[in-house]
Amino acid sequence: MAAAAFTPRAPRAHAPPPRAAPLSIPTNQFRRPAPLQPPSVAATPSTVLKPSMVTPSAPRPGGATAARPAPKVTFAGDHGAIPAAGASAANDEYYIPPPRSPRSSLRDDGAGGDDADNDNGDGAHADDDDDAEDMDADDGPPSPAAVAAAAKRSILKAAPDAAPPSPTPAPAAAAPPVASAAAGDWAAVFDNADPSVAPTMDAAPATIADDGSLPLDPDATLPFFFLDAHEDDKAPGSVFLFGRVPVNATNPNGETVSACAVVRNMQRCMFAVPRPEAFADTEGEISALEAAAAAAAAADDPDTAKKAKGALLRCLQARAADVKLEIREMLLSRGIEQFTMKPVKRSYCFERDDIPRGVQYVIKVRCPAASPALPSELKGRHFVTILGTQAPMLEHLMVKSRIMGPSWIALHGASLISSGQQQSWCKLEVNMTGGHKSVRPPASSGVTRDAPALTVAALNLKTVVNHRANVNEIASASIVYMRDVRVDQPTPTEAWRPTSAKAASATSVRHFSVVRALDGVTMPPGWNQVVTNENQVHPVALRTKSTVLSSVPSERALLHVLLARLYQLDADVIVGHNIQGFDLDVLLHRLQSNKVANWSRVGRMKRQKFPNLGGGGQSFGGGAGFGTLSCFAGRLLADTYLAARESLREVSFTLTSLSKSRLKYDRAEVASTDIPEKFGTAANLLSLVKATETDAWLSLGLMFNINVLPLTRQLSNIAGNLWAKTLQFTRAQRVEYLLLHEFHARKYLMPDKLSAKERKFGRGAGGGAGA
Repeated sequence: MAAAAFTPRAPRAHAPPPRAAPLSIPTNQFRRPAPLQPPSVAATPSTVLKPSMVTPSAPRPGGATAARPAPKVTFAGDHGAIPAAGASAANDEYYIPPPRSPRSSLRDDGAGGDDADNDNGDGAHADDDDDAEDMDADDGPPSPAAVAAAAKRSILKAAPDAAPPSPTPAPAAAAPPVASAAAGDWAAVFDNADPSVAPTMDAAPATIADDGSLPLDPDATLPFFFLDAHEDDKAPGSVFLFGRVPVNATNPNGETVSACAVVRNMQRCMFAVPRPEAFADTEGEISALEAAAAAAAAADDPDTAKKAKGALLRCLQARAADVKLEIREMLLSRGIEQFTMKPVKRSYCFERDDIPRGVQYVIKVRCPAASPALPSELKGRHFVTILGTQAPMLEHLMVKSRIMGPSWIALHGASLISSGQQQSWCKLEVNMTGGHKSVRPPASSGVTRDAPALTVAALNLKTVVNHRANVNEIASASIVYMRDVRVDQPTPTEAWRPTSAKAASATSVRHFSVVRALDGVTMPPGWNQVVTNENQVHPVALRTKSTVLSSVPSERALLHVLLARLYQLDADVIVGHNIQGFDLDVLLHRLQSNKVANWSRVGRMKRQKFPNLGGGGQSFGGGAGFGTLSCFAGRLLADTYLAARESLREVSFTLTSLSKSRLKYDRAEVASTDIPEKFGTAANLLSLVKATETDAWLSLGLMFNINVLPLTRQLSNIAGNLWAKTLQFTRAQRVEYLLLHEFHARKYLMPDKLSAKERKFGRGAGGGAGA
């Protein structure tokens, strides 16, 4: 039957009654305004509060135009015959696609439901006029809802023996397509070859003996694999070395634990360059004594060599008496009472014209690093300048102790520190009071050890914007980690991305996730059952006897759980994509805002107050500031974005693009604005957790694909700088440390570093007279 044309009614003289006010929806500062066409009206809270939005009022055509033919409608999934829309009610079938939200002008405000069955009221005629105007604005064919409303019958046809449909939409039975795409290969990592066989339990992490003894080598030194170092301004004169110590020193390649070595009583080493007349050798006295000392040393006679060297030193001390007296008065006036001075021979070859080039005698001044530092460009009556006044103790230790990057070193005179007095979060902490002389390269005749295996953890955060506070808040966090990662060779793909079920059952990839409830939003129905099931049947939960998914009520609780698990894991390397440009900054600011106790567990250095978290890049790919990086002292930070930009030639360096080109994996992105909608159903929320885990897993795989750890370790061993700085791909510092080690070995004086002001305006005139 053809649909009858609607005849427009004449406008009424009186004003139509006002429409009923729509139901108010609870506001949520995390939820963005509803889009014009969301994926499903039934999945939004508005549908639950306003069922009429699912079946909007039918728009009425305006004017005397010919009526359009009614479309044939059937239910989704029914591929039978499609009767005409005008057939009898017993034979009518309607195709109901996934409902979409109509334009705001076509939505029913709650009063149209009563007016649709009331054909003799003025309000119905007023609605007809409004609908006619809306229909003029939209020339598309009438919707199934419009056809049903025009025929005065329900849009849904109830089955003969079925109960009427509930107005409240039921939770989705399966995750949306994004969740299945995000699971993909990540879910396959934990597939077992034989589901009937229980997963193998993981071995407990290694621990050090609690009897107070240290695993010493036969020469009474503690073997220590150096990973990172930190110099705290609040502890002048001390340098903290972070690395790993073997559990049993007799086993060269056995298990290791994290350790911190506190090097105390560091000495500041400065060189005062005297004026040329101080050591002027016009009579050849110094030259004759030097020749005698060299001949005595070549004769292999210790007593004669000692006497000749003593005679030369007494002559030099007499020549430098005026210089030493002036320096002594200068040090005492600044409160420095402990110092030593001795003439030594050094060379200079840099840009300063007031310092003679070539080999010359200078005064070597040593004083405790805990004492106040002398100003740079210091001049006096008897000396030109003093070099090395501002040199950091960390640089001094690495150069004087010949630490060439991450490698095994020998600690002399190490004493164990009890756990209650430790200044770090490491499993073992030792104290050394001999300054840089306590740290030496291992003896050539000692035990040969390979680089120890490290624990690598990939971190990924999903954040939402709190529009009231205009800050990013953490909604979920996931850590995917691997133990026993070798840094002296590439990691095979099968270790983190198995190609078969048999390989998947033996993979060493582990993970845990934390998700919290947004403020003003409750967890969806059935979510607790999903969390319980994940922690009971997931292979990682069975292998580690731990929780793989935690659901907490607040962001503060999320941060507490994340810190506790990170401390328990004790990771050596933290991996992430653009982690230095975004994740670290968000994590530290949320820890600071929520006043979380023991926040310093993100690194390995115990702290009470936050440093200045400003500075660094604030855009995608920007490096973190100095204060942010200092919070992670002791743990290496591997940013796959910086590594890819340095090592690869790609058009785009986003995680999606690199996953496609390098890992052959199609990543499903989850926008920050879509995260609040994930809290609508348990399936959607689980898909958010899996997407967070997948991004962490992809960052871990990308690091292994580019061989970040083996390559940066080799660069650090060549240049002799910190591994953490190499992972930031600071090429200038690698060159600087390479030259520092080489010039120090050749007995050259190093120029002082220029400050930011000096680099801009040039080197100053000096700090004035010494007295």
